[in-house]
Amino acid sequence: MAKAIDEEMAGWYIRRAYYNCRQARKQFNHNNVESIIASYEAIEFSIKAMCKVLDVNFAPRKHFVEATTLSILGEKVEREGLGSKKEILQIIPVMLSYTEESRNISRYGIEKESVPSAAPSKIFRREYAESVLKDAENLCDLLRKIEMKRRRWKPKIKMGILNGFITGIQEIKCSKYPYTNNDPDFWKKKVETLKSSFGNIFEIKEINATEINEEFAIVLNPFGEEYPEIDLKNKSIFYLIKDYVEDGGVYINTAGFPFFYAWNVKEGKEYPICESRIFLPTLKEEGIIEMRTYLEFTGTLLYKEFDALPTPVSQPREIFQEKDDTNKFGDLSTDVGEINEFRALPKTTKDCIPIVRAKDKISEEIYPICALKRGAGYLLLVGMNTEKEKEADLFAKAIDGFCNWMSSQL
Repeated sequence: MAKAIDEEMAGWYIRRAYYNCRQARKQFNHNNVESIIASYEAIEFSIKAMCKVLDVNFAPRKHFVEATTLSILGEKVEREGLGSKKEILQIIPVMLSYTEESRNISRYGIEKESVPSAAPSKIFRREYAESVLKDAENLCDLLRKIEMKRRRWKPKIKMGILNGFITGIQEIKCSKYPYTNNDPDFWKKKVETLKSSFGNIFEIKEINATEINEEFAIVLNPFGEEYPEIDLKNKSIFYLIKDYVEDGGVYINTAGFPFFYAWNVKEGKEYPICESRIFLPTLKEEGIIEMRTYLEFTGTLLYKEFDALPTPVSQPREIFQEKDDTNKFGDLSTDVGEINEFRALPKTTKDCIPIVRAKDKISEEIYPICALKRGAGYLLLVGMNTEKEKEADLFAKAIDGFCNWMSSQL
């Protein structure tokens, strides 16, 4: 029972550290004081999270961990091969500069009988906000490095497969999308039965969307261009996924244009998520002209939030890999031949890592399977129709190869 509680608390501290670091970044250009408060919280929770992950005792009721505790933490990090003790010891002067008093001043200002009162906004300058944010980001980066090695990726790769529900309570399962096999169990078996040359071992669990968190190295969406949503206005599940990726998670989409449709689990109905639409006259067979609505890809979540647009044309293509691709992800193109390309990403996409490539005589090189780097994590995308066994097998092997490459980076 004690171990389960420790794991639960470790997850809580980790989520609080990453959340507050994101908030500090968001507030930095708007409100120095709010950025400082969030940075302090990120610093506190990142250190406590490292201690929880590595089972190092600390005083839970104190906001900042003592130097002796950090020294013990450093020894354990080095002993377990998770980093160098020096990395942890460098934190000590950082931590000594943040005290209970400075934390309280950032929240309440100065209000004492013996000195003039001053609000936090009058005390802290932008330079200080920038400095404390940098410390918070560095500590969260170190936490991410430790917890990925210890919790998400090794010795088993933890994968969550979305089951189509948000909470599972009085909901209609996401299941309509036609260009992929949208049975979670199909993809679970595909990954489990890989005859991998990499030796990856997966620990797979079907999950509700609200269970997406840093515990999982990978979250796979088997519903292609659809994802389950409960709040179409605020897109709460989408932003949960986006935060998960930016905090170091890998989100896998099994076909087509990610986040193009939101499946409302309360209604059992899909909605295109696009804020940019145009109205064009269309000639019908009867000679009648009517105005029709067309969605512009630049209004989609993939473009607005991840700065990526897939190709509009779908066609059969021969795939290939460069030498660097096979070195990273294994030989995936030999003997595969032609695939049914469907909304792949173009070569010009920013921060896009090709896993499998394709090209024809007319168009530029495209990436039917690729990894889109965002924040500390990745979107792993497949621009193919994965209903067919050949394409599904190819993508499963690409997942395996990508996981091997990710593990080697840690």
